[in-house]
Amino acid sequence: MTFAWTLAEQALELPDPPPAPMDPTVESLGAWTDTCLQPWLADKNRLVTAARRELDSAAEERLEQRILAGALDGLLHEDVARVLLSIPVPREIAEEEPEIEEAYRYVIAGQAEPYLARSRAAYRACAANARAGERYLAFERFCSQRRASLPMSHREQAEGTVLEVIRE
Repeated sequence: MTFAWTLAEQALELPDPPPAPMDPTVESLGAWTDTCLQPWLADKNRLVTAARRELDSAAEERLEQRILAGALDGLLHEDVARVLLSIPVPREIAEEEPEIEEAYRYVIAGQAEPYLARSRAAYRACAANARAGERYLAFERFCSQRRASLPMSHREQAEGTVLEVIRE
């Protein structure tokens, strides 16, 4: 688990890419994407993949490691999604093409969705594993709260709220 922790730490400590241009145009945002975002995303994905491989291996050994691996895996993927969701809409699109702006935001959300889905699954597993004992309840709360704070996917938003009725 020590090596998995070190790799996760390296991935989480990778600085975010420089901020996107303050008043982004299609051209300036494209240049930022090519020179800042894409290299960062490649580096981040390489680090997250290495950490995840070690976390998965460590999770097979003991319950405590399974809980911690879920929490770290959730944080790793949430971190990538956060950066992707912060990508602004180019000014030309925002000012002149409202229907394209919606499509643009949808595409950005679609790029973040695999990371959000992985984060949700990891947090769900962490919380479920942490329910195994009272001494792990802090992890259960942490992972449940992190999962609940993740943005909803477009699919979840389209489906609306679902009520589950339980009869006893």
